Amino acid sequence: MAARPASESYRERSGTSQEADTRPDRRPLTFSFWTAMFGKEYETLWQTTLHRSGHRPDGRVSGSEFVLMQPIYAWQRFWVPRDGSIDLSDGGFLSDPQSESARYSAYKLDTLSELQHFRALGLLGEPGIGKSATLQAEFNTLQQQIQEDGRVFVHVDLRSFSSEALLHRRVFESAEFTAWRADNSHLVLYLDSLDEALLRIDSVAGLLADELPRYPTARMSVRIACRTAVWPHQPLETALKHIWGEDAVGVFELAPLRRRDVTAAAEQRRIDPQRFLDELHTANAVAFALNPLTLNLLFRIFENTGHLAERRTDLYSEGCLSLCEEQNPSRRGAGRLGQLSARQRYRLAGRIAAVTMLANRYAVWTNPETDLPPAEDVRLSALSTGAETGDFQRFDATEDNLREVLDTGLFSSRGAARMGWAHQGYAEFLAADYLVTKQASAENILNILCHPGGGLIPQLSTVAAWVASRSAAVRTALIAQEPFALLRGDLLSWSREDLAAFTHALLAAFQEQRAHDFGLGLARDYRKLAHPGLADQLRPYIVDPAKHVIARRAALMIARACALRELQAEFLNVALNPADDPSIRAHAVSALGDSGDEASKTQLLPLARGNAGPDPNQEIRGRALQILWPDHLTSVELFQLITPPAEGFFGAYVMFLTRDLPKSLSGADLLPALQWATEYASSATQTGEFHTKELAGYFDAGMGIYR
Repeated sequence: MAARPASESYRERSGTSQEADTRPDRRPLTFSFWTAMFGKEYETLWQTTLHRSGHRPDGRVSGSEFVLMQPIYAWQRFWVPRDGSIDLSDGGFLSDPQSESARYSAYKLDTLSELQHFRALGLLGEPGIGKSATLQAEFNTLQQQIQEDGRVFVHVDLRSFSSEALLHRRVFESAEFTAWRADNSHLVLYLDSLDEALLRIDSVAGLLADELPRYPTARMSVRIACRTAVWPHQPLETALKHIWGEDAVGVFELAPLRRRDVTAAAEQRRIDPQRFLDELHTANAVAFALNPLTLNLLFRIFENTGHLAERRTDLYSEGCLSLCEEQNPSRRGAGRLGQLSARQRYRLAGRIAAVTMLANRYAVWTNPETDLPPAEDVRLSALSTGAETGDFQRFDATEDNLREVLDTGLFSSRGAARMGWAHQGYAEFLAADYLVTKQASAENILNILCHPGGGLIPQLSTVAAWVASRSAAVRTALIAQEPFALLRGDLLSWSREDLAAFTHALLAAFQEQRAHDFGLGLARDYRKLAHPGLADQLRPYIVDPAKHVIARRAALMIARACALRELQAEFLNVALNPADDPSIRAHAVSALGDSGDEASKTQLLPLARGNAGPDPNQEIRGRALQILWPDHLTSVELFQLITPPAEGFFGAYVMFLTRDLPKSLSGADLLPALQWATEYASSATQTGEFHTKELAGYFDAGMGIYR
């Protein structure tokens, strides 16, 4: 029996007309139409604007209202298998897959070009993460290259069509597709915004599942972009695997941003990257910088005010609410905003956070319960009980409403039919917010957060910090029991008395060795302890050698973070005391460098010369040199002080020799530097000291510039 033509079988199945929609308000607006109307000189305006219903640099949009586009950044993005994991150990940012250390990492991420061996790709991601931009960039790159391997590339934005008939006509009856069917080339079909098509998602998925097998799939590859929460496992993913085989079909999720991506974007917006990163860490807002949508929100806040929100609570609340809003222009333009308002979604997200965090659940299972979800998942039915009330219209927590919330930027995939938090920080904040908003008693909250035998459950320490930021009763209890855990919270609204009690409890915990000051970013957290009377609380710990070294170190770090100039005499006395602990003396030097006047700093010269007491790892010397150079030492004096660093220790002295000094040299300093390097080279052994050789090599190379 002869196969029916694809178009005929489609018409028989759909029973719909394939005539184009020619209503005036649906006239397609293309780049060629734009320039014909307004002239080629308006090309730049086209590139920097978009229609409320979406945009493509060469694509179709419709309607009449234009708004400014988000800036386009030249980021290299990475994809992780749907059931894979990512490494956020770079201060909360995605650990760079292109770094040297990534070669030894257990985390596997790929660029889109590295996934080209898959015949079919499902490219998923949370709203605002950059799926469409990444797909378009890949398509543009391949289009611009001269194809010598017989491939043809077609990009279709599915959001542009309001019926199956129009979609079928654009994809399967287009000139490019028809030409491909008639030749022997290989087609790579890019289908963007599957979830944004102006018809039911199941209908679009069914159309593609039915139509793709009717064509020469041996000469075809497809790439389909879709929001994670609504990716159609059935029927589309199953159909793709049936066509090309399970190993030839990959489903990947777009990974968050790296530190270098945020830095590059800040530079493009003419924002000081280091200042912005410092503000991010101070506000504990890195979680919102991982998503381009909320990163642009942070940029706008920073550009308008010069800093991020002083209250972490406000910043997290605004950021999470932004992720609950429908930001996609095409959805907003079409009025497809869902059943819930942003605040209703925010509240329901808090419910999900409370259950997943407090009941230790990994993900939300979205398939029927008869499919036996993993034991660590929570079922939708367990969440869909009762109603929510607040500063919004009362609504029921139905499964449909929960699915709508899972389709926001707060969530990402944990595998097929499993949705989890896009960032742990969202869950921790929203769980705490839900407890406080629902007015749970302090006693109940503490029972939830603490072990029966006493002490916070470690995994809930950040939740506890957020709750303590807003609940005075919980705060009072935890200051006495678990002060160190509260450092990660929002202390801005705390009273002077609360801050004094907190500082006292924190130092006592260090003194009694009930807490340790290990942890990244402690200096930024210590800034929040500033209050009148802080210097008087710290002074006994700084000057008393009998106090525990951890408590003294913490006191010096707090004083340095809060820039307590009234303690510079104490800093200097400790730094110059050869009988004191060398590590404490090194911290005192750093505190003096940040808070002392110039007269006090010049008194550190004996430390730079290395003749003021024990300094086993040259930490005291290195920190003193960092403070004294170049304002209080000439280059001639400095190079007389350089000696090989301690073997096997990379600290302040090595950092000064290999990083700070080379960057700070002027042309006038290079002659003494070359003289030192020449003398060193004549006396160095074959092996030599690595870091000193590195410095000498830098000077020798640098002199070549001036010869």
